[in-house]
Amino acid sequence: ATMHGLRFDSARQTYLNRTPSVEGNRKTWTWAGWVKRSAIAFSADQHIWGVAGVTEPTYGEMFFKTDDTLSFSVGYSTSYGITTNRAFRDPGVWFHLVLAFDATQGTAANKVKLYINGVEETAFSRDTRSSIADQDWGFNNNVAHYIGIQSNVKLREFNGYLSDVYFVDGQALDPTAFGADFGGTFGPLDSSVVKSNIETKSPKFIAAFPDAQYDTSQVWSEKGVITGSTDGQPTAPLNLQDAFNGDDNNYALSGPAVTTTNALRTLTYTFAGSGIPNVNSVRVWVFNNSQAKVNNLSLFPSSKTAGNGWIDLTSTIPSGGITLTSITIERQFNKTGIYPAGLAVVEVNGKILVDAPSFGANGFYLPFDPAATGVNWSNGLSCPGGFTTSSTKAFNGDLTTSAVANNINNPITFTTSDFSSGPYTVAVYADAKHVVTVDGAATVKDSGTGTIAHRITVNTFSSIVITPAGGIRSDISSIEVNGTILVDHNNIGVDDSGNDNHFRDQNFAVGNASQVWSKDIIGSANSTEKLAFDGSIATKAYGNDRATMTWNNTHGISGSTWRVYVYIGISTTKTNTVQADSGNVYNGWTEKEDWVSGLYAWVTIADAPSSPTSIKITAIDSGSSNQEPYLGAVEVDGVLLVNPNSVDTVTDTPVKNYAVLNSGTNG
Repeated sequence: ATMHGLRFDSARQTYLNRTPSVEGNRKTWTWAGWVKRSAIAFSADQHIWGVAGVTEPTYGEMFFKTDDTLSFSVGYSTSYGITTNRAFRDPGVWFHLVLAFDATQGTAANKVKLYINGVEETAFSRDTRSSIADQDWGFNNNVAHYIGIQSNVKLREFNGYLSDVYFVDGQALDPTAFGADFGGTFGPLDSSVVKSNIETKSPKFIAAFPDAQYDTSQVWSEKGVITGSTDGQPTAPLNLQDAFNGDDNNYALSGPAVTTTNALRTLTYTFAGSGIPNVNSVRVWVFNNSQAKVNNLSLFPSSKTAGNGWIDLTSTIPSGGITLTSITIERQFNKTGIYPAGLAVVEVNGKILVDAPSFGANGFYLPFDPAATGVNWSNGLSCPGGFTTSSTKAFNGDLTTSAVANNINNPITFTTSDFSSGPYTVAVYADAKHVVTVDGAATVKDSGTGTIAHRITVNTFSSIVITPAGGIRSDISSIEVNGTILVDHNNIGVDDSGNDNHFRDQNFAVGNASQVWSKDIIGSANSTEKLAFDGSIATKAYGNDRATMTWNNTHGISGSTWRVYVYIGISTTKTNTVQADSGNVYNGWTEKEDWVSGLYAWVTIADAPSSPTSIKITAIDSGSSNQEPYLGAVEVDGVLLVNPNSVDTVTDTPVKNYAVLNSGTNG
């Protein structure tokens, strides 16, 4: 695989973010990547990797300090971790960094291990690893994670490049998984080899039953599907990986805490594919007061009314065995309490099912490949009258932000052609007052007020409609499908691990860089034409007072949707207009979209031919002051046109003169 460096720039506040839809292993994980710094002795810390949180165990960070040492911490007001003695002051030089975290280790030095170019760092000016307790910490929680910026304040950006960034959920790995020594120089392994290494390490699990046999033939928690309900209404199941780690103290749960008297909680695990053939015996470790069944056969109660333990379902299996396709746990109490249904251990034919090593539920591999294909889900979001906040806020990986309708009582509609072979469990995060339908079928609401999940399971769907309660604006924070939150991502945010844990990219110059597009602008002033094609809408080309600025499509690029980012002014008579060839004239003020505040917004040229000859931006102003035409960007089918020298993804070789193990090239 060809390696690519992704350029981070604090002046443009570039960063990547993702919010996992489920918790991963918050005790054990690995971050690895190639790093090249471009700003030394900077005025502020420069953050590489972090998780947002405002309580003690939920925050974490890895960053270069202003003295150029490297620091890692977990915790909030009181943090624990390491800071290197040595400084990293070689701008333009690539080095490989591995941070392996394992809070379960008894030896302090094994709780956090830092490797630079394959060698473990052992000299630290700060070392508080002994205070890292065997508990869940912030990383891998289902909250926002960031690359290239401080997570909780969105400041202190990284300046430099990253390449081949890996995150492995549930394994603490050493550098041999990612690189090797090539003639005295540590170099990267081909990504296919790294993936194989990650997936063939010895599985780590809690041997709660030392005399047991284990089946680690697959990643059970990722291959199968878990669903939950309370009194028949769908709930969001939790911690599926805890049912397949060999530990009888941790449980996959049917859903969050619900204090409903006598409620029936149900958890069902459905095996991947056609299931496990030739099964003659099944046992499950569950909470007390539970009952269980396999393949919807007879329910079998637990003998335990106090304490937790095994339910042996072997007697319910017909002679000759079955193909095991599902396991269902039910739990019901005649009193008020949270009491979810839970599953801690599954034993089939005498072997306990334990996850094979893998990237884990929240693992990812970011190659930053400009040839990868991203998805802009927000292109499918529409609302009569537009949005008062950008439609992209529904697909930015942040559940705290929302796309909000501009007008009261107008519905929001999401259309897609990507979900035609389900089943799909869909969760739409929107205000509890709204009515949400998926292909016309009403969803079931989570309990609560404010933003909640509206859930439904369907075989296919092509539309979602959010209809507001009377007198309020409709809104949508996120859409989740089969446990994955839909996130807009360009090519650089594509996860190539197979998990589809894509990252939302912020403020990078990414797009079609096949031509120097700025050469084709006529009428710009002061040589500003390059600013329309630098990948940023914050900078703009501008023309002369009350004039027309034209971009000519000399290279014949074509597409079905053309958008331009222009000056919209403060009224229909103090704005820019947009026109493709001799088509309709679109007034910026009335046609604005994805507009939050300020004087600029996107305008779609609805009648543009697939390959227009030219696009004209004209300044109009009925007042005495003069107004210029402005052009911030041109977008075709969701892809920006960007000059080649402005693109933030570049082919770069982290280490010169090294071999590549097996196949592929690295720059």
